[in-house]
Amino acid sequence: MIVSMRSSGVALLSLAVLAATESTASAQIRQTVRTPSTIYVNPNPNLYPGGPTLAQYSFNSAVLGRSIGNFYSQIPPYALGYNPYPSPVYGPVYNTAPAYNPYLGGSILATNPYAGGGSTLATGGYGAGGYGAGGYDSTMATNPYNPYADPYGGVLRGVADLTNANGNYLIANQRARQLNEQVNQARIDTRRKLFDEIRYERMNTPNAEDERKARIQTALERAKTSPPLTEIFSGTSLNDLYNHLAAQQGKGFIGPPVELNDELLRHINLTSGRGGNVGLLKTEGKLSWPLVLQAAEYEAPRKVVSDNIAKAVSALSYNNPVDRATLVSLKEALTALRSTLDANISRMSPSEYLEGSRYLTMLDDTYRALQDPNVGNYFGDRPKWGAKGQNVGALIQNMKAQGLQFAPATPGDEPYYRALHFALLQYDAGMVQDVAKKP
Repeated sequence: MIVSMRSSGVALLSLAVLAATESTASAQIRQTVRTPSTIYVNPNPNLYPGGPTLAQYSFNSAVLGRSIGNFYSQIPPYALGYNPYPSPVYGPVYNTAPAYNPYLGGSILATNPYAGGGSTLATGGYGAGGYGAGGYDSTMATNPYNPYADPYGGVLRGVADLTNANGNYLIANQRARQLNEQVNQARIDTRRKLFDEIRYERMNTPNAEDERKARIQTALERAKTSPPLTEIFSGTSLNDLYNHLAAQQGKGFIGPPVELNDELLRHINLTSGRGGNVGLLKTEGKLSWPLVLQAAEYEAPRKVVSDNIAKAVSALSYNNPVDRATLVSLKEALTALRSTLDANISRMSPSEYLEGSRYLTMLDDTYRALQDPNVGNYFGDRPKWGAKGQNVGALIQNMKAQGLQFAPATPGDEPYYRALHFALLQYDAGMVQDVAKKP
């Protein structure tokens, strides 16, 4: 009796739910779907052939499932007089007999809606066969568990996604332009920095004139601070001091009167700047040969050199030029002396070789001086070119007026060169004091 009443009540409730569901489904089917005219999106992409859309079937099945589920959730099994686990029949929970399945049976509510069969609920959107070998209904050919796609919500989501994508594209485009502009600005900044660096290096890199002035200043400082004797005897230190003092005189500064005697000036050799040195010709052409060049193997070329030097000095004393034959013979003899000295280098000491080589170098300077058309200015009763002046200031003025410079010292002139170097330093020190006092 209880079972019969329960079956009748369940059947009536199921029919009511089905009626309500069909009414809702009909209303859903009759509803007109309108989409914005500017967006071409099909709200029902999967159409069931000859019938409503798949989304509508999914919606109907969902409503039916929720209705039956809500009904059973509100009525407990024992309220209908059903006990799925009667102790007299099945015993404990872990009985070997199979448990009773309340969803298997012949009634409508007891039928599994997800299994194949002939009931109304079982032949819904899931088709015959359920989840067995038959799979899904071939007419549906889709997964019933796909979420229901609301056509209006899909359109709105599509529009939102399209708008979002378009916005992201515009943002990315503007960001790319911004990065490109930053790259251009960085390139311009790099060019500006490179230009500034080149200009800085150009402004601070010394040019040829700066280097020349630096060398002159360095040489002057070297000449003032105990230079090597070789630089004094070669006239290098004397010329460095002379150029500095001549420039100071040109600026209007005059140093103290540092006296010079005639004996000192007679041993000072000068040159016009064309090269050459007439220091060996001061003794009327009488040469003082070093011991190393007085050997027998040097006798023939040595005699030729001595004769031609004397002949050239004699001609210059009468203001006559030196003839070409004399110069050619002198050059050949000097070449023979140099070859003989080099050939005998193994039979002499280093000091002897250096002494002979230095004397031959002075003879070469003499030969070069004899080639100067103005060489006659060094000779005569009153020669035009020579070291003249009662003091250092006068000597510098005379040399500057004649365009002369100091030439290397000849043998025997070395002490006089050192004395002149001290005199130039004293004059320079006094001139510095006068510069400090000058307004």
